[in-house]
Amino acid sequence: RSKSTRRGGTSAHGAYCMELVRKHDHENYLCSLLLPDDGRRTAFAVRALNVELAQIQDVVSRPDIGLMRLQFWTDALERIYKGSAPEQPVAQELAAVIRSRKLSKHWLSRLIESRKESDKAHTSLEEAEEYAERSVSPVLYLTLQSMGVLGT
Repeated sequence: RSKSTRRGGTSAHGAYCMELVRKHDHENYLCSLLLPDDGRRTAFAVRALNVELAQIQDVVSRPDIGLMRLQFWTDALERIYKGSAPEQPVAQELAAVIRSRKLSKHWLSRLIESRKESDKAHTSLEEAEEYAERSVSPVLYLTLQSMGVLGT
């Protein structure tokens, strides 16, 4: 058996993503457990990316360092779609689900880009809704896409 595979067929990277979501996004961890198999792995990979992105603002001491971390994910996404994912567990798991489920780069890019604005105050309900569309909806769209639900 490969070192990258654990009992039950879950990859080590997949297990890492599940644990990251369990620790930092517990409500969505529980909801993702209820998804059918074809959507669950994608949900955990994308939600793990979302956790990574959301934590940037909390763990950096300067905004420019946060932008560098966001640039890492932008570059990682480019590499993944070119077939060369960085050696980082979330990036590796994303690469696997992108390959197997043919996920849209658009929604992943949108998720990363939305975090560049996450520290801005919203002055209207419309602005808050627009931010949610850019930062929350891509996770849901990608999960649906992985289960074969396409369209608007």
